[in-house]
Amino acid sequence: MRTFTIYRSDSYQNKYSVDFHESVQISCADDLKAANDKDFVFACMNGRRCRANAVSADCLIIDIDQSISLAEFHQIYGRYEYYSFTSRNHQKPKSTDPT
Repeated sequence: MRTFTIYRSDSYQNKYSVDFHESVQISCADDLKAANDKDFVFACMNGRRCRANAVSADCLIIDIDQSISLAEFHQIYGRYEYYSFTSRNHQKPKSTDPT
C-alpha cells in the first residue's frame, strides 16, 4: 500500500491540541495503530489546527457520520486499497438536529 504522512501532537484525546509538529510515515496498518497513541491530523498545518492553516496532505480522508455503516462502506469501497478505523467518538450519540 502507498505510504502517507500524519502529523502528531504531544498529547492524546485533548480537544484543544493545536500543535501537530511530529510527522510520521504510515506504510501499513501496524504503523497507523502505533501512531494512534497521540492526537494526529492528516494535513501539514501552518500554525494551529484549522482549515485555513492546512498546507498539504498526501492522502484522502473520508469521515462518515451516520450516513452508512462500516460494513456498507467496506462493501462499496472494497475494491480500493484503504485503511479504516473509527474515531474515539465513534460510539457516542450524535445530534440528529441538522442546524
